[in-house]
Amino acid sequence: MITAQYGSSSSSGGVVVIAVIVLLVIWLALVLGTMRLAKSKGRSAGEGAALGLLFGLIGLIIEALLPRKLPRSPGQYSPYPHPPPPPGYPPHSPPGQQYPQPGQYLPPEQQHPPGQ
Repeated sequence: MITAQYGSSSSSGGVVVIAVIVLLVIWLALVLGTMRLAKSKGRSAGEGAALGLLFGLIGLIIEALLPRKLPRSPGQYSPYPHPPPPPGYPPHSPPGQQYPQPGQYLPPEQQHPPGQ
């Protein structure tokens, strides 16, 4: 008679499964929302996914509070850490020969052999 009073265990198990599925859908929506917000601010979608996965709603709030990432201007990025050397660098290059600038082609007769 006691089991009739509290209901069967199979019906409460179904409620738990539905609750877990609903929570997972909400969590997934938070992750996707955080990713979309990150992309709209010029940030990495992976950053948004990590914040959403780890922190859920708090991660979404953190991403919303982060500043927009400004794109780099073309002159701001250089593949070289320093400006290219001046023509004729290094000073001990043989007369009439110079080291090429990046992207410049020198004919084989003007190229230095390795080790010289």
